[in-house]
Amino acid sequence: MKERIIDMAMNNSGVRDTARVLKVGINTVIRTLKSMVPLLFATLILMNGWLA
Repeated sequence: MKERIIDMAMNNSGVRDTARVLKVGINTVIRTLKSMVPLLFATLILMNGWLA
């Protein structure tokens, strides 16, 4: 489920849209995104070579 929420966030889906499509609560989506933000930024930096 977390992977789907992150994928939808990366594709510019809103919180309410993500919750509706995945049939989960809005708070679940927000909580997942808040907990994944540091990991997500670290992954993006490493994938795009922003540190080099």
